[in-house]
Amino acid sequence: MAPDFSLEDAALAEGFATVAGVDEAGRGPWAGPVVAGAVILDRAKMSDALLGGLNDSKKLSAKKREALFALLPEC
Repeated sequence: MAPDFSLEDAALAEGFATVAGVDEAGRGPWAGPVVAGAVILDRAKMSDALLGGLNDSKKLSAKKREALFALLPEC
């Protein structure tokens, strides 16, 4: 299933110039370290393979995550 950009589209329609995607990984301060990251991609430069493959990273195999990661420099 392709990602739904409705929230991003709404923010851009409200006048925001960019929208950053943010995620975290880890167990939190109670159980261990946390790493957070943010990214801004140009959707117009995203290939169909990248758009079609985006999903929750926990639902992707390591091989699929690596293949999608390789497509990111084009964005």
